[in-house]
Amino acid sequence: MPQSDKIMKQKKSKMEIKTPTYYRQEFRGPLAYLYDFSFKLITLGRDKKLRAIFLMHIPKKSRNILDMATGTGAVACIIKKYIPNASVIGIDLSNTMLSIAKAKAQRQNYEISFLLENIERTNFKNSQFDAITLSFGLHELPLEHRKNIFKEAHRLLKKGGRFIIMDFNNPRNILLRWLLYFHIFLAEKYAKSLLEQDLEKEMQKIKYQTFKKIHYGGLVQVVIGKK
Repeated sequence: MPQSDKIMKQKKSKMEIKTPTYYRQEFRGPLAYLYDFSFKLITLGRDKKLRAIFLMHIPKKSRNILDMATGTGAVACIIKKYIPNASVIGIDLSNTMLSIAKAKAQRQNYEISFLLENIERTNFKNSQFDAITLSFGLHELPLEHRKNIFKEAHRLLKKGGRFIIMDFNNPRNILLRWLLYFHIFLAEKYAKSLLEQDLEKEMQKIKYQTFKKIHYGGLVQVVIGKK
């Protein structure tokens, strides 16, 4: 039996999955089918290289990996490709996104479990995962809700496990700042507060050991928290 199935069987009675008021319903509609294309445009065609950065920070010996806010499953598929022996689970609040993710994994013959879950409060037991990833999801959440994500990931990680976050960063270059503004902040309600937030400091309050990497001229930050 795959480890992902074992994890699901270990769950207690499921809590009702409620949709947060801040959640963008567009992710359950046509936007879900345009997401991969729009992300490729925003990243100037570097979407695969960008997502592959996660592989630098996930220990290859990891056997249970959770991809939070998995969306169309791009990160989950990359992880499964390069760490084939790992059990990979992707969770999201959009059934539309999850259906796209499942089809994507099937086309590539990857055995990945995609589940409907709220990343602020999942149905998994404590200390289930060696690594947890979150790609460009924090800027979709209000400031006060991000702390819930940090706490939930800490609960789910095994001792020594890693929570790896990738999201937008505030670049020093003025032209890059304008690019970020026009492409992201006109549509993203909570993105500005992310640039003003010290993610490392917030995670350290929850007893993570942290370090941070900057990529693509300062546009992207990767923050790694070790339990």
